[in-house]
Amino acid sequence: MTVATRIVSDTAPAAKKTTADAAGDSQPTAAAAADSVHYFQVPVAFGPAGQGATGYVALSMPAEVTAPRGSRRRS
Repeated sequence: MTVATRIVSDTAPAAKKTTADAAGDSQPTAAAAADSVHYFQVPVAFGPAGQGATGYVALSMPAEVTAPRGSRRRS
């Protein structure tokens, strides 16, 4: 299973993701520039659980991988 996570800087409040320059153009702050999407792969086993449900268990710790093919990578 591959999952995407957004890593967010905790050095600035979420409300201050951009600043305006003298021309009024919005520019990303250093904190916003530090935000990024990372992908992790986790091997998972599944099987029947009680009352018709399916149970899942991670077989190891997540490992960071490159973006899946065809995904739109955003920073």
